Amino acid sequence: MGIERVRIEAMFNAMGNGVKRTDDIVRQADHAETAVKLSRGKSSVYNFFDVSPKFGIVEKVFLSTQNEDMNFGTDAWMVLKPNHPFRILPVQIKSSDKGVCEFKNSSVYQRINELVIVLNTRKGRKHNLIVREFLGEYDRVVSKMFYLKDKRDSALDFILSKNNT
Repeated sequence: MGIERVRIEAMFNAMGNGVKRTDDIVRQADHAETAVKLSRGKSSVYNFFDVSPKFGIVEKVFLSTQNEDMNFGTDAWMVLKPNHPFRILPVQIKSSDKGVCEFKNSSVYQRINELVIVLNTRKGRKHNLIVREFLGEYDRVVSKMFYLKDKRDSALDFILSKNNT
């Protein structure tokens, strides 16, 4: 169900329950929207963990800290198999193509020099499509990391510090 429909149903439910003030009706719609987005986000994370072994180069994945998410746009980290130049790469998990586009246009993405793999892994999305998009994102991020390796870049330094732990 779309977000707009969730909001409208929440508003009708609020009015049906006797809520009269516009602010209270809108607040109910906001709560319903937040609940749906959190649920979609959680299922996208679970789907990412399910599909990541199919990438073929991933040894394991783990969730990032809240600080890493807020400051570096990182929801999770992927530990790659030993034959890769950068063993740990950051991932931003989205539940829609719109979310991917919004993140790639965000100030966080620009500030970290686009050094994060951004994937739409919503529940029900075909795994072969996610794998194909991952391979493109992997190539983009690793190429950018090689380009920035000789320059002083704080985002790259942060990622490399994770690789040295």
